[in-house]
Amino acid sequence: MLMKIMRSLLILVGCLRCLMAAAAPSYDDYAVKAARYFGFGEWASAGALYAIMISERPEVIDNYSHAIVSAGMMADTVTQANITHLALSNRINVDSLFTSVEQTSFEVGQTSMYEHYLQLVRRDSPWLTRVVNGYLLRYYTYRNFGPGIVEYSRLMLEGAPDSERFLMSLAYGYLLCGRTSEAVDTYLRVTVVNPLNYEALLYLGNYYADFSDDIYRSLARQYFQAAYNVRHTPYVARALKNL
Repeated sequence: MLMKIMRSLLILVGCLRCLMAAAAPSYDDYAVKAARYFGFGEWASAGALYAIMISERPEVIDNYSHAIVSAGMMADTVTQANITHLALSNRINVDSLFTSVEQTSFEVGQTSMYEHYLQLVRRDSPWLTRVVNGYLLRYYTYRNFGPGIVEYSRLMLEGAPDSERFLMSLAYGYLLCGRTSEAVDTYLRVTVVNPLNYEALLYLGNYYADFSDDIYRSLARQYFQAAYNVRHTPYVARALKNL
């Protein structure tokens, strides 16, 4: 009799466990609800579900970016910082994280949130300063924001003073700011680093061609010829012919 009772209890416990397992939401259930909350702008609920999903699958980058953006929509910088630290502690690649946050913030039409997030990480995690500076430079270049391009190009050049890439972005930033003489000086620096940089040579040729002085026109011819040697284009050929 006792054995029958024990067997019945074990069967009952097994059934209860099956029912509990069936009643507990799965990761996919959370994902569907989180996406729905996020889509409708219910940021607190979305953030809470993405936090649960992070705990269950800490390797999924998309969950971190959505949780960060959800917190950002509520101006909750503390949670943004905490989630970032959690992502890094779970060995999420920082470049992948920033790219995912960028994409997610752009999807909800909040491009400035991405900028504010990067500035937050820059203040909160000084060891990531150079990485963040690079992403801020890319962001300001995308926005064609001259002052930001100049500031972060110069910061990046502090660690790589002969970087052709950062010198070119600095020159571009100067042009956007209307600082032509500084742009010219920077393009000249580019030609020292790489005498075959077509864009810098072409800009310098056009710049000096605007002057009537023979010395400047000679310089224009010099830079146009150097550009033509790099790339035979009809435009440069006509420019040389007109000098």
